[in-house]
Amino acid sequence: MKWPLFLILLLVGSLVIQTSPASAQEVIAPNNMYLTALISLEINFTLINTGDEPKFIIVNPRYQFEVIREDKSEVLHHISGDTGYIGSPNLNILNSRIGFWIYPNEVLKVKFFIDTPTKFPIKLRDYTTLPCAGQVRVISGTPMIDIPYGTLDNGPFCDILYPQLINSPIFLKPETFFQYREKNIVLYSYEGLVKLNITHDKGIENVTLGRDWFAVAIPIFFPNAKMYDFYPEPTMNYSDYISYIRGTFWNMIPHETPIEKEISEDIVLYDITDSLLSTNFEAKKEENVKFEKIDYPIWIIWLGDKNSIEIEYKFKWSRG
Repeated sequence: MKWPLFLILLLVGSLVIQTSPASAQEVIAPNNMYLTALISLEINFTLINTGDEPKFIIVNPRYQFEVIREDKSEVLHHISGDTGYIGSPNLNILNSRIGFWIYPNEVLKVKFFIDTPTKFPIKLRDYTTLPCAGQVRVISGTPMIDIPYGTLDNGPFCDILYPQLINSPIFLKPETFFQYREKNIVLYSYEGLVKLNITHDKGIENVTLGRDWFAVAIPIFFPNAKMYDFYPEPTMNYSDYISYIRGTFWNMIPHETPIEKEISEDIVLYDITDSLLSTNFEAKKEENVKFEKIDYPIWIIWLGDKNSIEIEYKFKWSRG
C-alpha cells in the first residue's frame, strides 16, 4: 500500500518550469514623446459544464491562472520573466498543453491575470506635427533639437499643439470564447480589474526635460460588460473629445467642401460572367439601418519627465 501512496505524492507535486523568451516581458519601444504603457489585467470567470463528460480546457499560458477549488493547488504563476510555477502538473498538463479540468455539471470559478512580472505592453502612437516643427530628441542621454530643412516663406509659426490620442482600445468579448468550440461549456459570468500604467522617461540621468500633454483612451473595452469605478475620473468620453478637438483646435483649419455626386435610385449590380453584361439583378435596399454607437472614456493628461500615472477600472458581466 505504501508504493501507490508514494506514486500519488509524486504526481501531485508542484513543478517549477522554464518559459520561452516569447512569454517573457515583451519590450515595445517608447513613442516619440518617450512614453511607455503596461497593462495589468485580472478576470474572474464562472464556468458551467452542462454536459455529461469532463472537459480539459486549454489555456493561453501568457495568462497566469488559479482554479478556485478547495485545495487551490491548480495554478500557473509566472515567478519571473523566464520562470513559471505549476501547482498540480498531473491535473494541469495534458498532451503537453497547459489547462484545467471541468467536470460534468460542475460550476467552476477560475481567476486569470496578467501582472508582475509579465505585464502586457501596448504600442502608443507617435505625436505628429507639421514637418516644420522639428523635435527635441535624446541621443545617448544627450538632448538635441532637430532643425528641419525647408524654406522661409511660411514664417516662424508652425503649428498649434493639442492633446492627441495616443492609443485605441482593445475590444475584448469573453462571452464569445466558447460560443463555437464547445456548446456544453457555458460562461455564466465574469468580472475583473484593468490597470494601465503610463511612464514618461526621456532617459537623461538626474535631469527632467519638459512635460507631455496627451489624451489616452480606455485600454481594454468590454462591449457588453458594465465598466465602473474609474480612477482617476475620466476627463470626457470619446465623442466629447472629438467635439472638443474640432471646436477648440481644428476650427482654424479650412475644410474642403466634399464633392457631391448624384446617385441613381435604382442601383444595378452585374454578375461576373464571360459576357460580363449577360445578366443583372437589383441590389436589395436596406432601410432603417442602425449602427450601434460605441463611446468610451478619455483622459487628458499632463505628465512630467520621470513620472508615471496609473489608470484603473472594474468591469462585470453575467448571463441573463
